[in-house]
Amino acid sequence: MTQSGVYVGGDPAVFPAYSKWAGRNPSNVLNYLNNDSWSGFDSSISWATELWKNTGISNIWSVPLTVWGTSLEEVATGAFNDHFLKAAQGLAQTKPSSDGNIYVRVGWEFNGSWMPWAAADHESAFVQSFQRLVTTFRSVSNKFKFVWDTTNDGGNLNPEKAYPGDKFVDVIGTDVYYDTPWDGLDAAKAFQGEVTRAYGLQWQQNFAAAHGKATAVSEWGVASNNAGPYVQAMIKWMSDHGMVFENYWDSNANYSGRLDNGQHPNAGIAYKAAIAALDGGASAPAPVSTPTGGTDTLVFKVSGDSYLGTPHFIVTVDGNQVGGTLTTSASHAAGQTQDITLTGSFGSGAHDIAVKFIDDAYGGSTATDRNLYVHQISYDGQVQAGSTAADSKNVADLMSTGSTAVAHVIDNGDWHM
Repeated sequence: MTQSGVYVGGDPAVFPAYSKWAGRNPSNVLNYLNNDSWSGFDSSISWATELWKNTGISNIWSVPLTVWGTSLEEVATGAFNDHFLKAAQGLAQTKPSSDGNIYVRVGWEFNGSWMPWAAADHESAFVQSFQRLVTTFRSVSNKFKFVWDTTNDGGNLNPEKAYPGDKFVDVIGTDVYYDTPWDGLDAAKAFQGEVTRAYGLQWQQNFAAAHGKATAVSEWGVASNNAGPYVQAMIKWMSDHGMVFENYWDSNANYSGRLDNGQHPNAGIAYKAAIAALDGGASAPAPVSTPTGGTDTLVFKVSGDSYLGTPHFIVTVDGNQVGGTLTTSASHAAGQTQDITLTGSFGSGAHDIAVKFIDDAYGGSTATDRNLYVHQISYDGQVQAGSTAADSKNVADLMSTGSTAVAHVIDNGDWHM
């Protein structure tokens, strides 16, 4: 299930207007650190993190690999690692995405010519600089996941020449935009061009599969009212390929892609209709399904098999969803478990509690299978392992989309699955 996100010009005040228009709360927003100078880079860390601190929104962070006036060759020596360390320490305190990860786009669109880290004729220095940044960030937190991010128009470089290696990359990302002067008025045909062009969307999938990596569309947008077929095809492509996240450019900064202001009304209608299905269509404002307090506590001990992303699930009490879309990074194969705690006021009497697995993925073998395991449920301190387990460990194995573990609780006492 793809985490759906948006770029709103780096302004939290704009986010509610977008959410109201879209009829849903995105999973994340796209943000950037400054690349004008190292002093600007450093000051943007606290500025950006404080800006979004109290919004409760997860961020996809775009982190420059260098700044104007500093070559990649200089960065490759490690002379600027202290700036990367400051960034890692600041971003580690921000809210992770719904899968528990903090995604970092490192030196995005490097295969173009317009960034200070443009890799053409500097491929070796780009790779070494990328590796230094990743190593520095990982010294601070294991929550960071690193996105190697291309521009879909091909740029002026075969991006494979600047691949930092599987050890340093978690996600293969790309940026894709539709402009009629270059891509033509036939929106459906234009999208097919995005798929088949050199280093386009199909190349992204092929390259990622060859390296065992997930994919994402870090930026995408449309700048014309006739773009409905392009929008629909793009969202379907991302969903069909199980991308980790996407971010729509709902802004007129540097590109006239904003939709929530009605400047491209037909494209906006197509976007709202299509995006709702991408990550489950969490309706805005959604706080009613996310209790923040109450007299009752539910604790779910879970683990998972992660294939192209962690397993996601929802919890209902008496048919009503509690909390948002949940996930676990605990490895079942490694014997790990994770406690997920939810609170609310559910009242006395009997309650039916359900854990529903919502994003199964299967690649043809046990090594390429995404599963969710529910080990036990605690309700107001009363704990018991599941009694209809699928294996000898009394674990409820949820191995397909829609499969459900159900607990029946009577007056805060015994329950069964």
